[in-house]
Amino acid sequence: MYLFFVMCVCMCVCVYKSFHCTYSVYMHFVRSQF
Repeated sequence: MYLFFVMCVCMCVCVYKSFHCTYSVYMHFVRSQF
């Protein structure tokens, strides 16, 4: 159970980081356009 919880937290962190990174790149791209 504890291992499952740790895996969930790791997944959430990974997804959040990848989303944040994608968002940052997207915002940078949008700013360079205008």
